[in-house]
Amino acid sequence: MKRFAYFIPALLWAALTFYLSSRSTTPDIIGEIPFGDKIVHATYYGIFTLWVLYGARWPDNRMAWWCVLPVSLYGMTDEYHQSFVPGRSSDWRDWVADTTGAVLCVLIWRYISQKKRSAP
Repeated sequence: MKRFAYFIPALLWAALTFYLSSRSTTPDIIGEIPFGDKIVHATYYGIFTLWVLYGARWPDNRMAWWCVLPVSLYGMTDEYHQSFVPGRSSDWRDWVADTTGAVLCVLIWRYISQKKRSAP
C-alpha cells in the first residue's frame, strides 16, 4: 500500500487532465505563439511523466523508458475522450506532442541523473 502512495500525485494529475478535457472551453494561455498548443501539450505531459517517474521511485535509466508508456496511452485516451466533449476536438498531433513531452522528460531526467552519478 505504501508503494501505491507514491503514485498518488500522478493519479491526481491524470484526474486534473480528465477534468480539464471535459470542459468545453479552456483558457487561451498561448495566444498567437506558433505551435503553442503543442508546446503546452508537451510540457503538461512532461510534468505528468515526472509524477510517474516519482511513483516508480526514480527507476534506473532503462526502466525509466517504461514510464513513457502509461503517459502516452493516457494521452491517447484523453484525445479520444475529447472527441465526445462539445466544443473540443480530437487531434492525433496533440497525442504526438503528449508523447514527445514524455520522451523529452525522460531524456532530461536521464541526463541529470547521469550527471549526478558522475559528480565527485
